[in-house]
Amino acid sequence: METFKERISDFSDESRVWFYQSNRAMTEREINDIGNSIREYTEDWDSHGNTLIATAQVLNPFIVMIVVDQTKVGLCGGSVDKKTRFIKELGQKHGIDFFNRMNVTIQEDNEMKQIHFSELSNHPNAKVFDSLITNLGEFRQSWPKKIEDSHYAHLV
Repeated sequence: METFKERISDFSDESRVWFYQSNRAMTEREINDIGNSIREYTEDWDSHGNTLIATAQVLNPFIVMIVVDQTKVGLCGGSVDKKTRFIKELGQKHGIDFFNRMNVTIQEDNEMKQIHFSELSNHPNAKVFDSLITNLGEFRQSWPKKIEDSHYAHLV
């Protein structure tokens, strides 16, 4: 089976990315079900009838990532809206809120956990899974990253 890294190897660094962070750790069963569902969705995802070059992956027990290479097929607002509805429905099916932006996922002492964003200053040596990046190049360059190098730097 092709790995996520292999699936995105031909995607441009300018490819658009979205991160959906769950409000709790997903179980192994949820990770498998959500991963399969979101990959199937992106295989059929289209924009004005044109199939998008897209894929998705559950990256860890807290975060789902969707990638679309807009350099090959343009993305329209309706396609983004459909994706958002799909993620909401997937969350409802599993009792997960993928739209709570108050928590961030960090890695500290080899432990991954979620904290409220206001607590970031209490974890200065942690790495943050920066869900605010918007392109694949940033993801490839450094993810997770030191909090001081992230979009959350102003909070510490």
